[in-house]
Amino acid sequence: MSKRILYLNPNEPHNLILVCPAYSGADRLERDTDEDVLRKAIDRLKEVGKIDGGTALHVVEEAEIPEDHTLFNAWVWDNGIKIDQAKAKRLGLT
Repeated sequence: MSKRILYLNPNEPHNLILVCPAYSGADRLERDTDEDVLRKAIDRLKEVGKIDGGTALHVVEEAEIPEDHTLFNAWVWDNGIKIDQAKAKRLGLT
């Protein structure tokens, strides 16, 4: 499993924040499934105040993440990761 977590950055440039759970991290217990690691990553985001109960989270397969991160600051969520071309231009990315 290679799932990733995405949520809206509340600060400029209001892009998506990408979280890669530590599937092979040192604190992973032997009995932990990949789903457990994913859940723990989400719980940790809540614990440190990065997200709250009202934050829209998007869990996607790693393969759904664009390989080219050049336009990362223009990523938006629209039933998947999309590039906001107007934002990319405004940010000087294109």
